[in-house]
Amino acid sequence: MLTDDQPDLARCFDLGREVLVYRDADELNDIHARLQREPGYAAAIGDRGRRRLLAEHTYAHRLDTLAKLM
Repeated sequence: MLTDDQPDLARCFDLGREVLVYRDADELNDIHARLQREPGYAAAIGDRGRRRLLAEHTYAHRLDTLAKLM
């Protein structure tokens, strides 16, 4: 995943390992160039982000977390 910087993003993902973040057009262009040069890097980021998303950012996970807090 590649996204613009968001305040709580680091609470949800490991920045640089599971998601790539840019703050301006120069950073976006740099990241894009690296992803084109290193498809394995892009695949690894995507795989780790997908695993985290499916493990912790589904409705089932959120409901389970809420149920445990009650």
